[in-house]
Amino acid sequence: MIKKIILTAIIAATITSCKKNVIKGDFLTSSTYKASGTATILDTKLYTSSGIVITDTTQIRSFVQRNTFPAHDFTFGSSSVSFPSNYITIHFKINNTAQVDRFQIGASPASSSVVSYPAAYYFIGTDRVDIQEIDSVTNYNYLNSCAAIFNKSLLVSVKKSCSPGTGTFEICRFLQRYPIRIINGKLFLEMISLVTKSGSALSYCTMNTTGPVWNFFDQGVTSTLSPGDTIAVQVKEMELVKQ
Repeated sequence: MIKKIILTAIIAATITSCKKNVIKGDFLTSSTYKASGTATILDTKLYTSSGIVITDTTQIRSFVQRNTFPAHDFTFGSSSVSFPSNYITIHFKINNTAQVDRFQIGASPASSSVVSYPAAYYFIGTDRVDIQEIDSVTNYNYLNSCAAIFNKSLLVSVKKSCSPGTGTFEICRFLQRYPIRIINGKLFLEMISLVTKSGSALSYCTMNTTGPVWNFFDQGVTSTLSPGDTIAVQVKEMELVKQ
């Protein structure tokens, strides 16, 4: 009898746990979240191939200014950055579908405008939800060591299919995917700005963002740097406010 009671309690606890998981996802269904308009700068670092990590913003600013063209999207001398209030709006629907109204990812907001994309969303554990857009976008994928460092710096991979371009790049169709943190029931879009430099004598190059990329920085890339390689990264976070 005691064993039966214990077994019943375990089954009940399991069912309750499953229900909680369902409810966890339900807090997004049929809701809309919009950019707060202010991103907080969480971290700014310079990673070198020798293992030295530089946090002095004067040195990082100098590196960024020397190695970017035509412009960069790092912010120095302030703890926050302003963005348009319509920078991103996510309409969460039923059955894990969504519509995203957003500016171009990786572009300066000043040179972009809002476009709507159908999407799906997936919970990764209890502290993250990923947005996967359904319509692909066309862009270049550069074939050099700087681009390789850049791509390895992004924790969440973006699906792409490519066709040959010139010898220096491919023309690819990208399916955008970007992670959003869940902190105490609130949503936060993490954005990273990057400058990557290859120190290879055969393929010296630099590459940088002109607008933030919506992703997490993968610190594992720092252990793969070749002599002379350098990465500057700035991490920003903006709350998406429920409407």
